[in-house]
Amino acid sequence: MKKRKKKEEEKRRTKEEEDEKKIKEEEERRAKEEGRKKEEDNEDRDEEEDKEKKRRKRIIEKLTILTRKVQVNDGSLKLLTRKLEVMKGSLNLLTMKPKTRMKVPRMKGMSQNLTKTPRKEKMRMTTRRRKRRKIRPRIKDILVTRFF
Repeated sequence: MKKRKKKEEEKRRTKEEEDEKKIKEEEERRAKEEGRKKEEDNEDRDEEEDKEKKRRKRIIEKLTILTRKVQVNDGSLKLLTRKLEVMKGSLNLLTMKPKTRMKVPRMKGMSQNLTKTPRKEKMRMTTRRRKRRKIRPRIKDILVTRFF
């Protein structure tokens, strides 16, 4: 009886020790795998960030090239406003769509800024003033010359 008990106890002890060893080995394996995974994730993240930066740079270069080739017509004006939006940071560079709704400069407001006259004075315009206004270049031309 005593021998049997001793043998059973020894068996139990050896099983427990083996189980503990297995658990430790599994934990070590997991830790190693997690370490590898973390390193790989960091590398992937760095690569993605680099790609994104390069893509943004390329987009900005394209925009600058497009804005340099401005000819005064409706299409070029749009490009100009895009470039300005990028500079302000209201344009999402990856999707090339505005973050908020595009606020194209109103021609009326621009002319107000150029003439620097208060509204009341503007209301009662004299004929001499009207003539002077016709001589002035179109606002679009002024917009283009302003930025270049």
